Amino acid sequence: MPQQGTAAEAPTLTAAEADRRKVVLGLLKDALTARRISSELVGRRTIVLRSGRLPEGFGEPARSTDPQLYVFDADSFDVVTTDGCQYRLADGRTHPAADPAGAAGVVARRPWRPS
Repeated sequence: MPQQGTAAEAPTLTAAEADRRKVVLGLLKDALTARRISSELVGRRTIVLRSGRLPEGFGEPARSTDPQLYVFDADSFDVVTTDGCQYRLADGRTHPAADPAGAAGVVARRPWRPS
């Protein structure tokens, strides 16, 4: 599995922003499905466990973080994220989010490496 950052490193998003990014990734998922490429959209939340009550103004113990699209082939998988404007592939390349079909083509042509 690709290296995941610690919970402290994961950017905290508002619920609305996390939902917006899920929609953008969902468009890529649909474009990948049309190419018969399997993928799974995963929403992420950071859960902070504590005992007792939270101090006033401390915030909620659960925060939304970047959703991810896991893209599978027979022997490996890759992870795609988005900032809402660009799709970010695990190797650092980007593709405009306004073009999910084009991004699916980029993903389809990627050399798959074992994770």
